[in-house]
Amino acid sequence: MLLADAANYVVLAAQHCQCRAAQLTRHNNTRHGYKMQQRNRGIFSFSILATALLLSACNDGNNSPPAAVAYPPVSAAPPIPPPSQQGGPTFTNVGVHDPSVIKVADTYYVFGSHLAAAKSTDLMHWQQVADGVSSNNPLFANVLTELAETFAWAQTDTLWATDVIQLADGKFYMYYNACKGDSPRSALGVAVACLCWNWTLPAA
Repeated sequence: MLLADAANYVVLAAQHCQCRAAQLTRHNNTRHGYKMQQRNRGIFSFSILATALLLSACNDGNNSPPAAVAYPPVSAAPPIPPPSQQGGPTFTNVGVHDPSVIKVADTYYVFGSHLAAAKSTDLMHWQQVADGVSSNNPLFANVLTELAETFAWAQTDTLWATDVIQLADGKFYMYYNACKGDSPRSALGVAVACLCWNWTLPAA
């Protein structure tokens, strides 16, 4: 608000209140007129006080705008290096799906579909030791002849989701499933490791 406008506002307010006070003075013999006179005097005093506060807030002495607040610059987040440069753990991967894991002494063995198998001592670095239903798979002497009846009944040439456990007798039992896939015919079987051979999984 400009100073001239504020001054005019004060003059008009004073004239208005004086006019009202003059009108009410003629009727000051009544109780109602006296109350209205006191009320308008209060309004006049409040108007002068509000105008003075407004003028003091608008005029800071030099009429200069407030200084802008300076904020520190926002730095960009550092780029994230690729996993190969983060110094994290490394793995040696193998392919065994539908897995089951068993631990023997300090070595973990994993068995899965299609007679795939692998081993590891730390669950991070694996060695593939068997894969594929064939005559040279080391899990059987010759799986094609030993399970010939199973393959014929299920009309398939592979095995699914094998599971190996060691029971109280110390022997290892492999439970396997043979199925064609598009037929309800399937065969479930169990193969028992013959410990009399003193046979162990070969190295990769």
